[in-house]
Amino acid sequence: MDTRKLVCTVCPNSCGITVELNEKAEAVRVLGNKCPRGEAFARQEITCPVRVITSTALLRCEDGREALLPVRSSEAFALSKHARAMELLRHVTVRSPVRMGDIIIRNLLDTGVDLIASCDS
Repeated sequence: MDTRKLVCTVCPNSCGITVELNEKAEAVRVLGNKCPRGEAFARQEITCPVRVITSTALLRCEDGREALLPVRSSEAFALSKHARAMELLRHVTVRSPVRMGDIIIRNLLDTGVDLIASCDS
């Protein structure tokens, strides 16, 4: 039986978690979590890790200046799609004004997750 060691990021406890895997690399047992959320995190991390993406997009201001606009995903999505999302974001230009929470890209890479502005511009 194989094992994987993880650090839970769900709450401030940062539990050191050990996941025992069967021959199909499926989580059989989770040890070290101090709450049920830690077990759910470990099982998710083994099967399909997810993260919130944070980055910047090019912002074109009304006066012709350019700046960077902080953006983030509205929720976590599969880590395997992050590289493609970042490549897509390299080519995105947003026109000001922008308000925090405005959707910059709707349904990013068919994940059901939106890319939103993190501040006003």
